[in-house]
Amino acid sequence: MKITEFNSYRDIDRKYVKIRNVDEVAIKSLKIENLTEPFVGIIYLDQECGISLRILGDKNQILDEMLMIARYDAITNFDFEIFDGQSTLEEYLYEINDSYYTEEISELINESALDSFRHESFFNDVEAILFVNDGVNDGLEKIWVRLEMKTNHENIYVGKLLDTSYYDEEYSEGELVALVHYKRNEDEDEFLIINGLVRIEEDVIN
Repeated sequence: MKITEFNSYRDIDRKYVKIRNVDEVAIKSLKIENLTEPFVGIIYLDQECGISLRILGDKNQILDEMLMIARYDAITNFDFEIFDGQSTLEEYLYEINDSYYTEEISELINESALDSFRHESFFNDVEAILFVNDGVNDGLEKIWVRLEMKTNHENIYVGKLLDTSYYDEEYSEGELVALVHYKRNEDEDEFLIINGLVRIEEDVIN
């Protein structure tokens, strides 16, 4: 299956995969000419919460140096097959879990209520609405936000702005904001709304 054919990123998150249909350019750039398809790897979220593929070897050998294709658009033409893995691969999954996943991140990427707002290849980035009413401009603006944590309040999250608002410079890139997921009932549209700036001590979110 192509990566776009899976129902959700959760179907392949931190799964061992066999990889086929890798073009010659990618094989050469990864310096894996000595491997034979199907290649063996793991798909996961990297430090920037983008989809990454780490190639570990093939059915006959595991590489001493792990290689990685670190973005969704580079692997969309590859064919993937999920498999159970083997004991020799477990250490790589442990390393990925230790390096890239926190309790907060794991909770956020499993929050299915936010799926309709997520970026297709940066799974922890969501598109939110900022309402603008400054006396000159009156409307709404869509801004990408990287989720940081879920609060103790239902449907309220904290995220970091990935862009600066065109209308309100107070909402600048890197600022933490409160996000409210609003849906009145099942028959109406849902919204993810930016609801003000947030100040949190570093040791609370790290």
